[in-house]
Amino acid sequence: MGQRFESISVNFQFFHDGRSLRRISMIDFPVEGDPLPASNRTASRSFREHHGFTLIELLVVIAIIAILVALLLPAVQQAREAARRSQCKNNLKQIGLAFHNYLDVHKVFPAGSYTISKVNAWPMLLPFLDQGNIWNQWNFNIKDGANDVGSSDPAFVNGVAKKTVITVYLCPSTDRVAMIFSGGGDGSKSDYATNNGTETLHDSTYTASQQTGICNFNSSIGLRHLTDGMTSTFLAGEKRTATTETWANNPDGPYWRWGVYGGRLVKLPMNESVTSKSDSNANFGGPHVGGTQFLMCDGSVQFLNQNMDFTTYWRLGHRSDGNPVTY
Repeated sequence: MGQRFESISVNFQFFHDGRSLRRISMIDFPVEGDPLPASNRTASRSFREHHGFTLIELLVVIAIIAILVALLLPAVQQAREAARRSQCKNNLKQIGLAFHNYLDVHKVFPAGSYTISKVNAWPMLLPFLDQGNIWNQWNFNIKDGANDVGSSDPAFVNGVAKKTVITVYLCPSTDRVAMIFSGGGDGSKSDYATNNGTETLHDSTYTASQQTGICNFNSSIGLRHLTDGMTSTFLAGEKRTATTETWANNPDGPYWRWGVYGGRLVKLPMNESVTSKSDSNANFGGPHVGGTQFLMCDGSVQFLNQNMDFTTYWRLGHRSDGNPVTY
């Protein structure tokens, strides 16, 4: 076994011509015992040179991570909402294509509600939304006002069809506890409504001149009636829809298949809360921050600021008021 040496430094100090001179010399001293391998000496020095994190350093790192997460979380949420809003826009575009396919076949837009069957425009669009199987289940000769599928009454025969959830009728940004409403009646929910004008939804006492929308009571509105232009008239839009299962004090009906609940009026500012449901205060609105998406009669989809000028908004809801619109 070889002899091991350890080095130490020794300071020598001496004077020359009155000046102090210092010299440092390294002297190797022999050490008894086995020589220490080079790898062990390296590991020993490494162990002596590196230290663990202190508590303060760990707290600082944790704080930095927390700040980064807090900064990134809103960005992630905004990205998700942007994706949901894009899907909502795509839904309205599909609905717009269905409306125009219906128009090509029947030469008029579907009515907002019909006397005989108490349905609205939305079931009429089913064959043009690849939902022909649901359409075939519907008996349009029966006035629908029932809510029990199991009843022997003929009015209940449309129960299965009206409870079917139509995905394209739902905005992904709307938070829901259920897709089917089971309060004072049964029906699947929806987030889109036809433009029933500026006066009333489906009041049979109103004259034709008072039915200013596209889908009115027993209406047959064609392109010739859109004297304000297709790009300046609402065809449909997002509606204010309650998400709870409670019928009492529900300001917005949930159904997509039944008269009043399928349409909205351009009579109140969009997204304005209402205290009771009626033909006079059903308004447009949606879950998106700052505004609502609307389907225009030309098939385009526009996101409108909820604080826009109300006169402009009202004119967009009237198909033939004769006033120019800039928005």
